[in-house]
Amino acid sequence: MKYILNRVRTRSYFFKLSIKTNLAKKALKQVGIKQIAAEANVSIGTVDRVIHKRPGVSENTRQKVLSIIDKHGYQRNTIASRLASKKLIKILALIPDPKETDYWKIQYNALLQAAEEYAQLGFSLTCEFFSLQNPASYSEQCTKIQTSDYDGMITAGLFPQWGKDLWHEFQSLHKPVVFIDTRFTESKDFYNIYQNGYQGGQVAGRLMLPLIEPEKTVLLIHLESKHHRNINDNERSKGFIDFLSERNALLNFHHITTSFSGDPKLAETLHTIFNQMDITGVFVPNSRSHEICSLKNKLGIKSVPIIGFDVNPRNMHFMQLEDIDFLIHQKPEEQATRAVQVMANLLIHHRPIHDREHHVPIEIVVKESIPSG
Repeated sequence: MKYILNRVRTRSYFFKLSIKTNLAKKALKQVGIKQIAAEANVSIGTVDRVIHKRPGVSENTRQKVLSIIDKHGYQRNTIASRLASKKLIKILALIPDPKETDYWKIQYNALLQAAEEYAQLGFSLTCEFFSLQNPASYSEQCTKIQTSDYDGMITAGLFPQWGKDLWHEFQSLHKPVVFIDTRFTESKDFYNIYQNGYQGGQVAGRLMLPLIEPEKTVLLIHLESKHHRNINDNERSKGFIDFLSERNALLNFHHITTSFSGDPKLAETLHTIFNQMDITGVFVPNSRSHEICSLKNKLGIKSVPIIGFDVNPRNMHFMQLEDIDFLIHQKPEEQATRAVQVMANLLIHHRPIHDREHHVPIEIVVKESIPSG
């Protein structure tokens, strides 16, 4: 009897083990190429080269990826069919000229890097540029672009009066449009990846509050195109002023608007303002705080708290010198990478994306948080 019971228990154990093993295999087969790449700490393109036995991968990396594939029981599905089709997925990125600002240079490089991750899967990115100083250049680009040549579009909605027709043409053809940096509100069918400008301005106000004195003046400097004020700058300034006004009714605000292409009168204007007004703080609602710091130091203007946006090399230089107190990071790399991922999920993996709004977190950067070297 004891022997029979043991056999029953043993068979029961193996039956349970068999069920668990089969369930585990099913779960493991759901692991995709992206998860394999993350576990192996390599790019998606590298995993693809290993799967399809293409050159360009070291033997150590190849064996590492193969062992992870074997462990998870990975089976080709969507990726294999994409490669078999040999059809290019062509995406247009229409963004400001990266030569004009550090911010868009970072966005541009991140777009290229993110697209490279999917290049082996037939993903092709073409970048076209327009000038922030010349809105007509956006109109010219929109006129040139043929929607039939592209499967989707990534752009910055800085000049909606010139871009609406093109954006809606993509939409009417059921081709996705992703906005980065700014939010386009006139359609629920577009995807928006951006940082909330008004909230960013309020955070700047909260940071400025303990640094300034009541009954004095806070200077807001808008460095922008002669023809267009950035939508984000407007929202940030509004959030900044609203926050401080609610908490310090005696505070004064003074605005300067000048061209970021280099206004020769800006130095003279700054010198006059600091001589005639009791400036207690400076807010620059875009990535050009470094220009104000450079001018201020050349003019020998007294040190005042300065808060700006964006972690670029020139801003970080002046933060290291303690000329800039706080920077609010918009994470342009994250915006660009996520935009490419949205396109890949929609057009390669055919995965629906239900959340069309992605808010980039508001990250506060101080001198101590800047990586050394």
